[in-house]
Amino acid sequence: MWREKILLKIEGGSFLCKSIYEGETLLFNNVDGRLNDIYADYRYFKTGRFMYWHIELIDNENGNTYVICFPYTSAMFQSIILRLATATSFENIQITPYQDKGGKDYQRREHSKVKVSADGVELQMLPFKLPKIDCFRVGTQVRKNYTQRIASIAKIIDTILRQAKNASTRARG
Repeated sequence: MWREKILLKIEGGSFLCKSIYEGETLLFNNVDGRLNDIYADYRYFKTGRFMYWHIELIDNENGNTYVICFPYTSAMFQSIILRLATATSFENIQITPYQDKGGKDYQRREHSKVKVSADGVELQMLPFKLPKIDCFRVGTQVRKNYTQRIASIAKIIDTILRQAKNASTRARG
């Protein structure tokens, strides 16, 4: 068991990990485990402080904690959440980013392509239309306001975590 949380991001159609061995990058095709938490928190980089979403899965075999990190407005994160919202069990969640056919690298136009499974069954997206992103012009620049969309995502996350907690309590009790 790795003592510290293993931070992952999706890049090139794989999970990329730089947090285990200094100077080495590890790639994972998928990550699976029990859903432990979904939360927003700041990440710190040389260029500044940025809000990120985090999905924590605890590996059922070795107890490692995987933390998948997404930029705050990530469409892929939203896609995963809308799939997790349809799960009835959260003990064996698997998240797999799609790779393009023919071994080609991950393409930006397919940013929300991710497969999410619960107990080996692929989850479909919750048929829920997220609020539109408000766009407005400031001088010559177009700014985006994600406030309503993020609020909707946060409500869905609260529901998922409540269901996961209730399912976990029933399984133990």
